[in-house]
Amino acid sequence: MLSSFWSRWLLVVTLAITALGGVLACAAVPGLEGPTLALLALMHGQTQLDETLRFAIGLMGAVTFGWGLTLMTIVRAAVAHPDLGPALWRPVTASLALWWLVDSAISVSTGFALNAASNTLLLASWILPLQASGLLRRPA
Repeated sequence: MLSSFWSRWLLVVTLAITALGGVLACAAVPGLEGPTLALLALMHGQTQLDETLRFAIGLMGAVTFGWGLTLMTIVRAAVAHPDLGPALWRPVTASLALWWLVDSAISVSTGFALNAASNTLLLASWILPLQASGLLRRPA
């Protein structure tokens, strides 16, 4: 079972994912793309968005926003119903690990290694409380 501290930790992680989705979604809206451009400048020096990038990054933002809310729902359900935890924590963590592998490989191969580093931080932020709580060691 997750302690109150680790439960809150995971909720903050899911809020951060959701917020990132919101920032990325703003790329699709002229006049609201400032935070997205700042993030892209940090990651790779990109300071302009053509229509294709607006669409792709905006759509990625919508998906990331939904992903964050989905993970938040999973955390809340697993905390409210600890008996569901084993059926949720391990497959969700495996899914996140596969996302990390694919996303980070794409990031490095396209020159966005800093994104792979942030992916690693996110994955570690998810695994740390589960591992510290022993939830990944228990049989599903």
